[in-house]
Amino acid sequence: QMDMQANINGTSLPIDGLFHTPVLNGAIFHQSSYNDLFGVEGLTFTAGLRLDYEHLRLDYNSGCSFTHNYTLTGTVLPMNRTVTMIPLTTFEVLSRYEGELSHDYVQLLPKAALQYNFGGKNNVYAHVSKGYRSGGYNIQMFSDLLQTDMRNAIMQQDLEATIPALDKAPLGDAMKEQLKTMLQGMIPERTSDVQEATLYKPEYSWNYEVGTHLTLWDGRVETDLSAFWMNTRDQQISRFSENGLGRITVNAGKSRSYGAEAAVRAALCTAVAVHGSYGYTYATFTDYDGYNGRYVPFVPKHTFNVGAQYTLLLPSGAWADNITLNADYKAAGRIYWTEQNNASQALYGLLNGRIALNKGGAQIALWINNALNKDYAAFYFETMSRGFVQKGRPMQAGIDLRCRF
Repeated sequence: QMDMQANINGTSLPIDGLFHTPVLNGAIFHQSSYNDLFGVEGLTFTAGLRLDYEHLRLDYNSGCSFTHNYTLTGTVLPMNRTVTMIPLTTFEVLSRYEGELSHDYVQLLPKAALQYNFGGKNNVYAHVSKGYRSGGYNIQMFSDLLQTDMRNAIMQQDLEATIPALDKAPLGDAMKEQLKTMLQGMIPERTSDVQEATLYKPEYSWNYEVGTHLTLWDGRVETDLSAFWMNTRDQQISRFSENGLGRITVNAGKSRSYGAEAAVRAALCTAVAVHGSYGYTYATFTDYDGYNGRYVPFVPKHTFNVGAQYTLLLPSGAWADNITLNADYKAAGRIYWTEQNNASQALYGLLNGRIALNKGGAQIALWINNALNKDYAAFYFETMSRGFVQKGRPMQAGIDLRCRF
């Protein structure tokens, strides 16, 4: 029977880190428009091309050092005699990452649009474009790298001290060789790859959209309608690192988003204006580590907004020029918080209101947000095997004072 004891000395473990992350961008862009295409008045074709260059660099210098004690004793049976195989020994662990990473990205980003203008302010359009979002480095991951190295270093030092000590153990030769072979196989190797652990790649997308803008009833009603389709590659999503010490960005394979949006603004009369909008988005992963078909986090499936404004004009010379009353109801949901889609916020809405008194450049306003005191989650994340919810703001009310000179 053997008793192994390893203890880290000290009550704190300072980890130093110095990081420099310069980014260099440069771009050349050209766009041309051809009006009255094919002799059709109001038909315009626009084509553009952007050459984008980006240089990323990470200079890093981070590490830590500490000491730990290790001792190994054995018990000889049946005499029950204790034998010290390794006396109390102090080992020093040094772990440091120092170096530089750099990456260059060159992108050609084309776009094309076809638009037909008619009846003054009316149009229909279709356009396609390639999108690009920069990559970067997760410097938070250095703490994970150092923790892994510290664990491996402790195990390596203890095992390397234990293997030769087995020669003193009261065991048969065959048993000693078997234990030595087993322990040698347990010695870890430092395999940490800084680039693999820290780098996240750029995100690319192809975006397609068709839509129309209509102005009706002598300009009193404006309507926007659109439908879109987006294919994204190496989509960037945020998650917490395994040690729970900060959020990191990772690439999530491929995703597809499609949907539609509609918005209407109308002046019912001089004093009353109303507006409303609705958006539908269906965003799912199409190629990502077993999450195919699941919803992309933080993208609400439905959004809508309805509101109205009433303006009461007061007689000339009155104590105020006018009084405006605003009310709107905004809603969003369902929103999934994780790639697993195991946590979500159902559709919820917030009622807001405002009444303002205006005199020249001065205004005093009373406002209320979340008038119905709706209970909802504004944010959710999982770390250290637990889920955490940030509640949305409850009902709030206040006064605004403004003065323009």
